[in-house]
Amino acid sequence: MAKTKSALLFSQNLKRIRKAVRLTQEELAERCGVSKNYISQLEMGSRFPSDNTLDLLIRETEYDLFEFFVEPDDTYHIKRLNGQELAIMESIKKMVEGYKPN
Repeated sequence: MAKTKSALLFSQNLKRIRKAVRLTQEELAERCGVSKNYISQLEMGSRFPSDNTLDLLIRETEYDLFEFFVEPDDTYHIKRLNGQELAIMESIKKMVEGYKPN
């Protein structure tokens, strides 16, 4: 398979995301109902997932679709916000939206 830009980004981000959620290839494979070898091939970029497998990867890692295809740079680090962090961000957003200078 020729490696397209999206396939290369997917393979790099899958590995990064898998490690961020602290799963081994074997654990992720088991959760998605695929083989460890298949996950390895996805991470190497030699295979690209079906829509069904991509849906399973999204569900099992709890990462959004776009996060599998972003182009990482030196300042971008994938991080999931926990419930408390999300609540704080929403509170800040509401305060900023409601702010009116004198």
